[in-house]
Amino acid sequence: MFKFILHIDGMHCPMCEAHVGDIIRRHLKVGKIRASHHKGEAVVFSGSEYDEADFRNALSDSGYLLVGFEKTEAKIFLCFWR
Repeated sequence: MFKFILHIDGMHCPMCEAHVGDIIRRHLKVGKIRASHHKGEAVVFSGSEYDEADFRNALSDSGYLLVGFEKTEAKIFLCFWR
């Protein structure tokens, strides 16, 4: 599982957060997305490996600008309750 932190310029409200999430889901196969207009970033989790160009292409016609990109392996913790 991979974790991508996208620094995005142009998000101004909660609706922008939802819009960014919808755009990314439409173009790429991802799991969870958390976007924050306050932080100007979206955190994306995916089992597929993507690079900066993939996210840049997804956002290219949307009015949002990808200004930074970080990729790490996500640590997954499983908890089993008895």
